[in-house]
Amino acid sequence: MIKGARGTDFQALAKYDVELHPGVNCFVGESDVGKSAFLKTIKFVSQNRPSGDAFIREGQDFVSCFLDVAEGSVERTKGEKKQVYKIVTEKESKDLTAFGTSVPEEVSDLLRLDPEINFQGQFDKHFLLSWTPGEVGRFFNRIVNLEKMDYAVSSIQKTVNSLSADIKANEALLVEHISSLDQYTDLDEAANQVNALDQLNAETDKIKEDISGLSDLLDNSQTVTGRLEDLKPYKGAGVSVLAIRDLFGMSAVAQKYIEDIQGILKSREQVEKALSPAKRMSKCSKAIEGFQEGIAEIQTIQKSMAEIEAMISSYTKMRSALFSVEAEQAEFIAEREKLIPDECPLCKQPVGREVFCG
Repeated sequence: MIKGARGTDFQALAKYDVELHPGVNCFVGESDVGKSAFLKTIKFVSQNRPSGDAFIREGQDFVSCFLDVAEGSVERTKGEKKQVYKIVTEKESKDLTAFGTSVPEEVSDLLRLDPEINFQGQFDKHFLLSWTPGEVGRFFNRIVNLEKMDYAVSSIQKTVNSLSADIKANEALLVEHISSLDQYTDLDEAANQVNALDQLNAETDKIKEDISGLSDLLDNSQTVTGRLEDLKPYKGAGVSVLAIRDLFGMSAVAQKYIEDIQGILKSREQVEKALSPAKRMSKCSKAIEGFQEGIAEIQTIQKSMAEIEAMISSYTKMRSALFSVEAEQAEFIAEREKLIPDECPLCKQPVGREVFCG
């Protein structure tokens, strides 16, 4: 509800400030004193009418009119260089420009004045009483926004119809897709087969790793076999392992004798000096030569014993390596027996221990 109106330079009103009371307000006066001008100021602010600038008081550059309502006030200023709406409320003060001949929405929301409901001209038809039924219906439809409701209902109905058509089309498409899914009924079984293949591939990779390790063991076995081949000449020469071991057992005694003989050799010069007179005698000379030959033979035996000890040590190492290879081969064969299934998981045919299913 409008509480008051004020302004300057609107037609005959140089300055006005009118306080309106609730209910009916009656303006009485002579002609051409500003009664109609005052009503026009209310239209000017609320409807942006009249247009142009003929209503600006003669000699002035612009007109300024205010309407006060409970929530605040609205100012409308117009001139050659000024075209402004301004609203002032408890929360804000805002200038509104570039609105053309229309009324800013903020102004309409604050004033809430309708041209057909709130304004009645002197020569207008009596409100509603002289209207046709159609005009009355359209009027009330506009008051309650029935046209917008009809438009909203019509739009909603169109949307519902469109959605219904989409639902039917999608239902038909769904039935078609469900039918097409029948060809994929074996997917679970195929997935199980794929999982089985993956597991079989993993087991195959494990077997390949074991085979690779076995290949290394076989290479080592071949090396040991080669070394054993190197020992065959000793076997052909009639030297048995037991005899070598016996000689190895006798080596400790022979070693003692060799050490004693070496001690004798150390004093050989003394012996030779002691026997130098006897060297003139042929028998003594031959005895000395035989003694020296015996020493040479003992040195040869000592060298042979060292070589035999080295061969026995090498043989022992090779024999130990061979036993290790045989044990690992046995473990690999047992592991392979565990890894290879009794039947192929795909074709369900018996699987041989020496043949993999291709």
